[in-house]
Formats: sequence, structure tokens, C-alpha cells
Amino acid sequence: MNKAYFISPAVLVLAFFGYWYGFKAEYEKKINDAKIAVENARLEKQATDKANRQKAIEMAVEANAKRKAEREAKQAKEKKEKEDREAAIENRNKLRSEQYKLAAQQERLTKEVEVLKDEISKVEANIKAVAAEQAFVKEYVKKAEANAKAITVTADKIDKADSDVKRAIKELTTLKTKPTS
Repeated sequence: MNKAYFISPAVLVLAFFGYWYGFKAEYEKKINDAKIAVENARLEKQATDKANRQKAIEMAVEANAKRKAEREAKQAKEKKEKEDREAAIENRNKLRSEQYKLAAQQERLTKEVEVLKDEISKVEANIKAVAAEQAFVKEYVKKAEANAKAITVTADKIDKADSDVKRAIKELTTLKTKPTS
């Protein structure tokens, strides 16, 4: 019996050792296969990640180029709008200045028109006065000419009467000097 205590555990240890060795070889193979699978998965994931990173980089570069183009277009648009706004403000200020200038010119011209109207009315009144004076002078000249004619006629009558008187005096003196017979 003593041997049974020694042989049965030895057989069991040998059976366990055989089972353990088979299990270990299979376990190591599974672990190596798992390590290889993990390594392959890691390498595949790295390749996929690398491809995704490269794709993401390309997309980022494209997006950056697109944003840059959009930003440049936006800046160009803003610059054009700013220039248009400045041109509109400058044009508005120019028109406002011209409006003030024209308003002042209109006011000045309106005053000049009023002054000229006053001068015209004075000139017209003066023309009427001169026309009235001219009419008066013409009338006066006509009367003076008529008076001159009347005076001439009267002077002729006086001359005729003088000559008649002188003739009558001569006749009388000739009659007085002739003896009465």
C-alpha cells in the first residue's frame, strides 16, 4: 500500500503533466494566434487610421483652401462694399455740398432778381416819366411853334400895320405939305 500512495499520485502527476503540456502548447498557440491577431488588428487599425488621417488631412487641406477662398471672397466683397459705401458717402457729401452751393446761389440770384426787378420798375417809371416829359415837351414845342407862328403872323400883321401906318403918315405928310388949293 505504500506503493499505491506513491504510484497513483505519480501517475496522476504524469497524466496531469501530459494534459498540462498539451494544454500549454495549445494555449501558447492560442496566445500566439491571439497576439498575431491583435498585432494584425493593430497594424490594420494603424493602416486604416493612417489612411483616415491622410484622408482627414486632405479634407482639412481642401476645407482650409475652401475657407481661405471663401475668406478672400468675403474680404474682397467687404472691401468692394466698403469702397462702394465710401464712394456713396463721398458722392452724397459732394451732392450735399453742391446742393448748399446751389441753394446759396439760388438765394443770391433771387436777391439779384429782386434788385433787378426794382431797378427795372424804376427804369420803367423813369421811362414813363421821360415819355411823359417828352410828350409834354412835344406838346410844348407844338404850342411854342404855334405861338411862334402866331407871333410871326402877329409880327407880320404888326409890320403890315406899321407899314400901313408909315404909308399913312407919308400920305398925311405929303398931304400936309401939298398946298391946299
